[in-house]
Amino acid sequence: MKKNEELNLQWLIAFTMSDIDIFLLKEEDQETDKEQLYTKEEIRQQLEKTLCKILNVMSDCGYDIKTPLKANWFNMSPAAMKFHLETRKTNLQETPE
Repeated sequence: MKKNEELNLQWLIAFTMSDIDIFLLKEEDQETDKEQLYTKEEIRQQLEKTLCKILNVMSDCGYDIKTPLKANWFNMSPAAMKFHLETRKTNLQETPE
């Protein structure tokens, strides 16, 4: 990725998946799959390495990684909106006034 090149969510997800596939599931030739099981700790270590790579790429491209992402509510599909609303429900009881 080049500096100041625009990133998009599709690229970030693809980068994440390919990084995990290459460095956790493939042999060094990157053609054949490994035939081993990993410990939780090994998986967590690879996920952390992948996260660091993504954050570094974003930072190198000039993105402020601390700024919240903004949704485009007008283009959100009904299924996405339903998922959003259902996952944002709180279980907190109302506080008495």
